[in-house]
Amino acid sequence: MNREQLLTYRTAPWTTAEDYDAFLSAVARVAVDDVLAMLKALTDKALSADSGAQRRRCSVFARLAADVRDKTLFPHYLNALKFQDRQLRATVAPLVAQVTGVADHPQLCELLRSRDEDLRNVAVRILKEVGGRTAVDLISSMVAEPDFAGRR
Repeated sequence: MNREQLLTYRTAPWTTAEDYDAFLSAVARVAVDDVLAMLKALTDKALSADSGAQRRRCSVFARLAADVRDKTLFPHYLNALKFQDRQLRATVAPLVAQVTGVADHPQLCELLRSRDEDLRNVAVRILKEVGGRTAVDLISSMVAEPDFAGRR
């Protein structure tokens, strides 16, 4: 993704399916750095204020980032999930599963402690897909805590 394409991504000017498809076709290759730059735009509070543009950015991000399965993206995706933006969470959650390893399960399980019910629900969906014995053991010990938010 070149600089001009990233600027276009930030403004999300696509108004037709043809514009959208043309942009996706023009982006020949997406690297980890490109995914991080796009994610930075998605988590920019000023940019996300325009819900229509945010929806278009999320749609493009989902398509372009889907093929980048680099494990170094996990902490960045995890941080993006913490933004209170349902569209962003819906976009990033499926991608988290692609870059998660067993060693990451404790961080996913920690999301279950959040007071944010939507975030907990997203974490549950991801853990259902990728969780295993490690996640089950962690959740079992968390549930024993008297003030565990995930019990609600």
